[in-house]
Amino acid sequence: MSNPDLDGLPAQLGRYQLVAPLGRGGMGRVVRAHDPVLKRDVALKLIEADRLPAGQEKEHRFLFHREARATAALRHPNIIEIYDYSGPEADQLYLAIELCEGPTLRRVLAERGPLPADEVAALGHELAGALAHAHAQGILHRDVKPENVFWLESGRIVLADFGIAKPAAASTTLVGDPTRLRGSPAYMAPEQLEGAAAGPAADVHGLGALLYEALTGQAAFAGPDVEAIFRAVLNTARPRLAGKAQ
Repeated sequence: MSNPDLDGLPAQLGRYQLVAPLGRGGMGRVVRAHDPVLKRDVALKLIEADRLPAGQEKEHRFLFHREARATAALRHPNIIEIYDYSGPEADQLYLAIELCEGPTLRRVLAERGPLPADEVAALGHELAGALAHAHAQGILHRDVKPENVFWLESGRIVLADFGIAKPAAASTTLVGDPTRLRGSPAYMAPEQLEGAAAGPAADVHGLGALLYEALTGQAAFAGPDVEAIFRAVLNTARPRLAGKAQ
């Protein structure tokens, strides 16, 4: 029998028994599931074809496959672990990933406001190590932001959601069109917004914007709409911490 909280999903996908919803996005959702073979709970990330814009299923299948391959290539304590993958041809695409039972950094900042400098320094150290590992494996994250960072009760920091990750050597197809961007403009490097080749420095830019926000409680690049955020990122001036020389 289907769980009514899972809104039409089957009771089981592959060997995974679906338990409860964890979150929902524009293209799918994440659900808690139980693996009866290994006796553990996991997070299942799903792509739902009926929620995709018309004509984009092939593209999203490709991106999901690339996410699975990218995440599986990484082994680092500060990067979310992938356990299983439905395969690119499955009717219902899913990734079985580590279940991170803790708030995102976005939620931490909403509840606590600006963080002490020593905590931000520790946060930066953990995330920089995660990105250095990914870059050493030839993988760019391309969407470093508070929503994609988990802060577990143990104190462990986990970088998640490699949904738009790509090999560093792959060509970049982003263009300066807000309706087709993949990523979050407030954390994207200028070269990403302009459609130029993006390398590891783009992830470092996103990390810098994230740490600035964690320390000050304000977005490094803000605006009332996406076009204003574009202008702020593309402006050569960079935000400064209060009390620092301009």
